[in-house]
Amino acid sequence: MTSKLVREHFINDKKIEIYDDVFSFGELQAIYKYSLNSLYKPHRRALDYPGVDTKYTPTLKAPLSLPDILNFAFFQSVWVRNFLKERNYRIYSTYINLCTASDTYSFHTDNGPYQLPSMLGYLNMYWDPCWEGETHFSDERGKDTLVSAGFIPGRIIVFDSSIPHKSSQPGPMADNYRYVLAVKLAIKGTKIWDSSFALDDFFFDTNVDMSPKEIEAATALKKLTHDIPHSGVTFFEHLFGTFCVLKNFGCDEDTCLAGMFHAIYGTEFFKNAPCVEESYVKDLIGGEANRLVRLFSTDNRNVGIVNNLLNVDSQTHLKLLYILYANLIEQANRIDFNLELVGSIKNKIEQLTEVT
Repeated sequence: MTSKLVREHFINDKKIEIYDDVFSFGELQAIYKYSLNSLYKPHRRALDYPGVDTKYTPTLKAPLSLPDILNFAFFQSVWVRNFLKERNYRIYSTYINLCTASDTYSFHTDNGPYQLPSMLGYLNMYWDPCWEGETHFSDERGKDTLVSAGFIPGRIIVFDSSIPHKSSQPGPMADNYRYVLAVKLAIKGTKIWDSSFALDDFFFDTNVDMSPKEIEAATALKKLTHDIPHSGVTFFEHLFGTFCVLKNFGCDEDTCLAGMFHAIYGTEFFKNAPCVEESYVKDLIGGEANRLVRLFSTDNRNVGIVNNLLNVDSQTHLKLLYILYANLIEQANRIDFNLELVGSIKNKIEQLTEVT
């Protein structure tokens, strides 16, 4: 990853990193457009920093769901994805703040005393320095501003969220709102790790190398499923996309083929599967892959696979977890999933991978 670090500051050994020139003009244009079209709602919560007066007019916030995040050019950025991946940061929550000249802000911390990283992204296309809107970082008392980061379009700030910080509202001369993305990040070993997700896992290449057996299976599958709807796409697109996710993860052929056919017999969530003979499926994908498909089609699937209620061996358990994870990933830009489920699957995969 090419570093875009402009400078870094330390407050009581807690780091603030400032990055510029991360996005291309086209990326920043798409980011700004998304910010303009987001749904903002009044929001003001009681802050956890002592002495903060919370009797202010509510500010405007647009919470981002998982599909929102995956369709947002900010998170589609290779730089952002690589940055989070290299540091093993997961996303816990994220939203866009719309700041006006009449807003008021106080110093606060994001996670109380917990030293978790946060990320800010400045989303405007243009901003005159005379319009103010800086982010301020203070001493531990929240009294004395020690560091200020100017509001420069496309700037990203990553910092220890236990440092008291606050926005400054746009000045009276500003002719635009100030749009700021706030991303709360999780690190391994913290209580929010299980309710967070690894961003880069959700971006996959559909141009994958396929064996002759996989090509034959995909061709037959398309004939069976191309006109059946599923989660906003065709059933084939969902099944083949799941296969591509597994190929990106480097899974073996049986697991990939099972992922390609994972709902061919129907599941508790999908009742519109085609009528197909099991012997035909076995001929296409093999007995082991078909066994995985049958196991995947069990009732109470999510809980059963995550907790191995099927009592399968560790290798089979790992394969089923990968298929379940890939199945969610393929749909995640269209359907908002429970992040605790996503996080628990990822954790189980990592635990079993370390053991095996």
